Amino acid sequence: MTDPDVSARLQRLEETVADQGRLIDDLNEVITDQWKQIEKLQRDLERFAEELAEIESGDPERGRITKPPHY
Repeated sequence: MTDPDVSARLQRLEETVADQGRLIDDLNEVITDQWKQIEKLQRDLERFAEELAEIESGDPERGRITKPPHY
């Protein structure tokens, strides 16, 4: 290979590595955001499961829907 060929090839490789670095950073951000959403959904699910267990336990006051005080 001649010097211009090596130089052009090296430049393409450097551009590819830079593009892949940006892609990895973008994917990491997406994964981090999704993980936060998953953790929130898990907390919500646990809370709903606890509320359902309380309702199913037979406490008639717990499951009753009451009107807000302004009615």
